[in-house]
Amino acid sequence: MFLIVLYYAIARGNTMSPLTNDSWLHVASFLKYKSLKAFSATCRLFRQIGLQALSGNARIIQKLVQSQLAKTEYIPLPFAHASYNRPYDLTLACVQSVAAVGQFPGVRSLKILDANTSKAHFHALLASLPHLEKLYLGNLSQVTPDVLAQCVFPPSLKSCMLLGEKACDGAVRALARQCPNLKELTLHACKRLTIAAFSGKTPFRALGKLELFSATISDRDLGHILSCCPNLQSLNLNHSSNITGTTLAEFEGLEFLKELDLQGTGVSSDVFKIICLRAKCLQTLNIGFCDSISRQGYEEVVYPPKLERLFVNWGNIGNRGLQRLLDTTNLIELQLTNCTNLTEEVFDERPGLRYRPNFNFEGSTVLNVFAADY
Repeated sequence: MFLIVLYYAIARGNTMSPLTNDSWLHVASFLKYKSLKAFSATCRLFRQIGLQALSGNARIIQKLVQSQLAKTEYIPLPFAHASYNRPYDLTLACVQSVAAVGQFPGVRSLKILDANTSKAHFHALLASLPHLEKLYLGNLSQVTPDVLAQCVFPPSLKSCMLLGEKACDGAVRALARQCPNLKELTLHACKRLTIAAFSGKTPFRALGKLELFSATISDRDLGHILSCCPNLQSLNLNHSSNITGTTLAEFEGLEFLKELDLQGTGVSSDVFKIICLRAKCLQTLNIGFCDSISRQGYEEVVYPPKLERLFVNWGNIGNRGLQRLLDTTNLIELQLTNCTNLTEEVFDERPGLRYRPNFNFEGSTVLNVFAADY
């Protein structure tokens, strides 16, 4: 009401000169959706300004579309603007209607988590987003692996994350067929994944990043998967305990990898040394919780020349291994938490080591562990 009174006072020339449209747009940009709706209902000028303010605020659009999709009965949006195409992210907890998305087609990233989203609504939602670039699917009980295998994914998709049972063979095959520009694929808790998901007839040629969290695949399976992803630059095998890395060490694309996560795998000392020797472009390496890498393995390894970030949490690295690491690399980040084979001697020889930025030794050395217990 204050804005309405102020507007008419200005329009009549009382005490102040009329404000420009840009000034009113600046005022409207601070309003929440309900206030903006009341503001826009005042007059024709304010309706134009309100529409402009709404279409320029991705946060308001996101909340508005979220609330509309959660309604069982679709109610037309008061500010429908067919030409609106500003990119914004959309996170949904429930989908009951998809009509609202068509009015504001700027969705670039879609995340669906709720188990109540039906098969029909899921299919309709993907069909209404032809320019979608990122997709995250969580716990959707009605969207079964068979449903995903029959999905029509947007060809524009560049990044996809499938969680749990959604990380299945049928979904991966559908992505390979329909999304030639897919650059990132994350399969989290993918215990149902087999080599049937990847085929040499439809390889992921554009895929640069592959993440297989908690996969049950073997080394032989990994070799087949890598042959279908020839241009990888980032590979994550976090907690895939059946992997020993033998086929990874023979991977032709290993020399082009920039990021490699082997945390929680069964990589041995010999394989670790081969990987470091061949992966000359490697910048980030995670070998935490790799119990099969011995203390001697850390002392004899030749680290990649471009290595910048190394994570060896709960590793068997000792004093000599750490000294070799520091003498042969130029790390900007190092994580050595709970590495109990380290002693205080290595820190006495390098007094400033504990205080280097992005270097973490929490819980390392026998003295620290003993002190933490008491």
